Amino acid sequence: MSKLLTVIIDLLFPPSNHQLLIRQYKNNDKNLYFNQIFNNTQCLSKYSEPVIKAAITENKFNNHKNATRILSGLLEIWIEKQSSKIILIPIPLGPKRYRERGYNQVENILKEIKSPAIIRTDILSRPIDTEPQSQLDKFARQKNIKNAFKCSGAKLAELENVKIVLIDDVVTTGATMGVARA
Repeated sequence: MSKLLTVIIDLLFPPSNHQLLIRQYKNNDKNLYFNQIFNNTQCLSKYSEPVIKAAITENKFNNHKNATRILSGLLEIWIEKQSSKIILIPIPLGPKRYRERGYNQVENILKEIKSPAIIRTDILSRPIDTEPQSQLDKFARQKNIKNAFKCSGAKLAELENVKIVLIDDVVTTGATMGVARA
């Protein structure tokens, strides 16, 4: 997009601070990649990193394509380091939240990766709606998410000799991942 057009659009529709951070990001995902284990969950970056926080927010709530690319870039770095075949399963949204947004932000991240990983959205479902986890404390999160997921045992049984990886955009207490893994 030309600089003049960008200036005009910015005057009419001022970008948020998050959008400005993402716009200035120079696609060096290796600088943001910080592989760590938290609550038995592998995390690929620090949420405290301003660009990561901005990318997660913009990807989740505004379907921002450049934000999605930043997050998928981190996942690609991790996938390249894996020695075995992997299946990626996104954490699903409840029906109401999916209708409101029109997309699953984690599925969008997975659609952007350019690796040979296999993505399966037909194994894990979330048939019931729950309160947003971000508004709850640790114990309320565990209670809120309990029994929220259904796993297709038949489809899971089809997978042999592969590493199955659940993918979510944010891990705080690990409650969602813990229930989805069970």
